[in-house]
Amino acid sequence: MRRLSRLPAAVALATIVWLPTLGVAQETAPPAEPEAAETDAQAEFKDEVMRLVRQLDARRAGERAAAFEGLVALAGPTSDSADRLLAALPRANDRMPPAVRAGLARVQREVETRVAQSSTVESRVTLDVEGATLAEVATLIEEQTGNRLADNRGNFGQNVAVSPITASFDDRPFWEAVDSLLDTAGLTVYNYGGDDALALVGRDDGARQRVGSAAYAGPFRFEPLRVVAVRSLRNPTQNVLNVELEVAWEPRLRPIALSVPLSELTARTASDARLSMLRPEQSIDVEVTPGSKAVEMTLPLVLPDRETDKIASLSGVLRALAPARRASFRFEELDRVLEPKRESRGGVTVTLERFFENNSIWELHMRLRLDDAQDALASHRGWVFQNTSYLVDEAGERIEHAGFETLMQTETEVGVAYLFDLPTASEEDSQPDEGDANPAAGYSWVYESPAGIVRTPIEFKIESIPLP
Repeated sequence: MRRLSRLPAAVALATIVWLPTLGVAQETAPPAEPEAAETDAQAEFKDEVMRLVRQLDARRAGERAAAFEGLVALAGPTSDSADRLLAALPRANDRMPPAVRAGLARVQREVETRVAQSSTVESRVTLDVEGATLAEVATLIEEQTGNRLADNRGNFGQNVAVSPITASFDDRPFWEAVDSLLDTAGLTVYNYGGDDALALVGRDDGARQRVGSAAYAGPFRFEPLRVVAVRSLRNPTQNVLNVELEVAWEPRLRPIALSVPLSELTARTASDARLSMLRPEQSIDVEVTPGSKAVEMTLPLVLPDRETDKIASLSGVLRALAPARRASFRFEELDRVLEPKRESRGGVTVTLERFFENNSIWELHMRLRLDDAQDALASHRGWVFQNTSYLVDEAGERIEHAGFETLMQTETEVGVAYLFDLPTASEEDSQPDEGDANPAAGYSWVYESPAGIVRTPIEFKIESIPLP
C-alpha cells in the first residue's frame, strides 16, 4: 500500500498551477534528484489519467462513457494496480464540474467493487510433496494463496507429532485441498485462534472427516453442524426445523458481517418438493467477531412431515460485507497540527483533528468517513475499532495506543480518541531548559483502515442434509 511520507524540499517549493476546467491542482516542481525522478512510464500513466478525467466532462455521452471505461481499465487486474490508479486520481472538490465529480465517484466505486469481487474468488493450490512436514506444507500453501496456517496443538496440550505428509494436488480450490490434508494428518480447524491464520488442532475422537462434510463456494466453506426439529404441541404453526450452519472463509479475508436473506433460500426434498421458510421476510445477519475465522448461522424452516428424511438440497445467497482493500495513512509533525488535517484514499477520508496532552496522557482525536458505507457504520462498527493506530518517534520506534474512546458516530462517520502514554520532559531530562521543544515534536501518526466497503453476493448449495 502507498504510504504518505514527508515531502522532499524540492517538492515543498513547488509552484501551483490550476486547471480551471477541473479545479485540480497540478504541481510543477524544480528538477528532482536522480533517485527521486519520476520514470517516463509513471509520467505517461499520470498524463493518461488526467486526460481521461478531463474527458469525463465531455459534451457527448459516448465520450464520457469511454473516459469512465478507460479509467477503470487503468486499474488493472490486481489490488496493487488498483491502488496505483486511485492514488493518481485527483481529489474531488467544488471547483470541478459536477460531471467530473460524479464520474470520479463512479470510477472509485467500480474499482473498489472489482477489487473486492476478485478477492472472493477461491484461492487454488498445487502441491506435489512426499514425506513433508506440516510446516513445510503450510509454507507452500501460504506462498500460493496468501493464507497462513498455524499449528496450535501446543496451545491445547496436544501431541505435536504428525506423520510425514504425502500429497499431490493440481490446481485444487483452497478448502478442498486443506480439508484433504487435514484428514490425512488427523487435524481440524479451531476457528477462534485469533491473528490472521487458520489455527490447526488435533481432531477429536469420533469426529467425522472434513472431506464430504461441507460445500464450497468461492473462498467460503459451508458445513451443516446440527439439525434441530421443534414441534409445538400447543401451536402447530410454531413448528420449526432449524438448520445450523458453520460458514468459514479463507483467512486472507476479513469479512465484517455476513447475511443470508431467507427469501433467497431454497430447500428441496428428494422428491423435489419445496420446503417453506418459517419467516421468509427475514434475513439472518451475523457480525463477525475480530480474530474469528467462521460464524454459525441458524436457518429456520417450516417443520416438514415425518416422511421427509433429508433435505436433498439447500441453496441460497450469502451476502458478505467486506473491506475492498487496506490503505495506510501517515501524518507527520504532530506538534504542528494546529487545525484538522485530512487525507483520502479511495472512498475513505481520515481526519486528524488534534493531538494534545491531558493530565499526562496524550490524546489523538480523529475521524473516519466512508463515502459509501454500505451499512458498515450504521449497524456494524466493530471493525473500526480493530483498525491499526500507532505513533512513530524520531528513532522510528513504534508506540501502540493505550486505549481509545468513541467520540461520535453517524451512518457514514465515526470519531475516535486514541490515548498514548508518552514520556514527559521530566522523564527524559531531569532539568529541562526553558526553550525545550514541544513534547509532541518528532512524532508521526500511522493509521491503517479498509479503503472501501463492499457487499458481495456468494451463491451456495449444500446437498443431502439428514433430518432427525
